[in-house]
Amino acid sequence: MLCSSTDSVYGNSIDGYRFKETDGLNPVNICGREKAVAEGIVRWMPMGQGRVVRFPFLIAPSLVPGRPHFYGRIVDDLKNRKTVEMYSDSYRSSLSFATAAELTVELAERPDLRDLPSVINICGDEALSKYDVGLKIADRLGVSRDLVKPVRIADHAEIFKTARASSTIMDNSLLKS
Repeated sequence: MLCSSTDSVYGNSIDGYRFKETDGLNPVNICGREKAVAEGIVRWMPMGQGRVVRFPFLIAPSLVPGRPHFYGRIVDDLKNRKTVEMYSDSYRSSLSFATAAELTVELAERPDLRDLPSVINICGDEALSKYDVGLKIADRLGVSRDLVKPVRIADHAEIFKTARASSTIMDNSLLKS
């Protein structure tokens, strides 16, 4: 059994540190704490069958027609030459939904999950801010990068109802091996 989890179990990364699967957990909010508890339950399943995959910030087009989410709204605004504000002071490993799904299925289809480590970070190589992601989307669409405006989380703290880690960069060396 594979259990999906999140980079928010780690807490804040300091000075660009990339969290490894063996690092201690220090979640800063209820989501991270709940995922850490779920991970603990899965990792102690009988016969060593439970495995955890930790995902970073995932972004891609919605697969549900007529129901755009974060990515779709950014694309629509940029195509319509509207300014998009995106956080420049929060860094995450990132990955597309498609790549995350492909890697997860590949791991899940292994003949014996016991051959896998108990926790695996599934993430890309780059540590990006949401602003960096916005610039990549603008480049892909061929629109002006000036439409993507950097903003700081600290200047918009009222948006979040719970604490958030400013950086949760993950190491993917184990996945690559």
